[in-house]
Amino acid sequence: MNFRAGQAVLSRMSPSASVSLGILAVSLGLLTPSRAARAEEGDCLVWAQPDSSKRPGGGLHKIKIRMPDAMARDEASLKHVAAGLASVGARVLFEYGAGSEYPFFVQATDAQLDALAARLTGLYQNPVEQVRAWFQYADDVDVLESTGLGLIVDTGRTRPDQLPVPRGWALSAGPEQPVYWLVHFAAPMFNDSPWLASLQHAPALESPAPRVLVDWNATTAVVRMTAVQAGQVRRLPGVDWVGRYEAALKLGRSLGPPSGCLEGRAGAEQLLRSAEALPEEEVELVVGLFESNPKLSKAILAQGGAVSESGEDMLVVKGPRRLIRWLARRVEVRFLDVEATGGPAVDGLGSPASTPRAPRSPSKE
Repeated sequence: MNFRAGQAVLSRMSPSASVSLGILAVSLGLLTPSRAARAEEGDCLVWAQPDSSKRPGGGLHKIKIRMPDAMARDEASLKHVAAGLASVGARVLFEYGAGSEYPFFVQATDAQLDALAARLTGLYQNPVEQVRAWFQYADDVDVLESTGLGLIVDTGRTRPDQLPVPRGWALSAGPEQPVYWLVHFAAPMFNDSPWLASLQHAPALESPAPRVLVDWNATTAVVRMTAVQAGQVRRLPGVDWVGRYEAALKLGRSLGPPSGCLEGRAGAEQLLRSAEALPEEEVELVVGLFESNPKLSKAILAQGGAVSESGEDMLVVKGPRRLIRWLARRVEVRFLDVEATGGPAVDGLGSPASTPRAPRSPSKE
């Protein structure tokens, strides 16, 4: 990742354009084709459709129900589908309403979906396979890829707050200091979401209100807040989990081993071990920042490094490899990777080759 590529990464997550709570891009998961796979750096396959059979709860899937246009606009049809979902015991995570491309976002097993398809087939006289095609797997909304593609986490199996934080890798922050957290919702959110409004305006939250700087993907926001506020946010409607933005999520792919996917707890441990190998080896790092800190350059110098380039929310740092851990522990650092010149940018979610797209509601396809 070179300096220009790093700036492209930051353009997707720019705090200078501090987003409102409603601006969560849906293009990073919900619209991914089901059971699709993508090649990363030649030999690393990232499945957009994770294996839900390995998840707690007996193979629960997240599903978007995409009905024919006429039915999606018909209130009576929506009531029939809602009644069917209740009858088979499926959990409705969010209703996007009449006119939406997918009015319902639910959690269900394959057996529940089969039962629902049979029920709706009898009601509408559609072939069962046609009705079954309305149910599109969307487990990919629970997959997080770190900004520099260093780590992939299927949060349906391992939440970020369950990732290892080895001795010496914890954030350098006091217990009451606001730091950055990931807030993950049960379903994709848009600007009219009551869940998002509760995060922004909930009277139970301590002042000052949590500050959402960037969106991570369709279901996850990055929020600056205290540990006390994080505990309060966990109890808000629609919130699946809240976890600190720890060091393992900041490290880019080039800091890991030369091949293979890094996923979940084992991947985080491997990435951290690789990053701190050969601590005195000289490296050049591109460092993305959540917030500017005029004292950071001087602190880097005191650690034996030097800033060779700087830009808006971006630094290039030269120094011993042990700087990686020191930088990753700092609250204001959002990602870091080896600075490289030439070569194609990695194509993937949040990578330099990704082009930011405007958020859109399912009702505005």
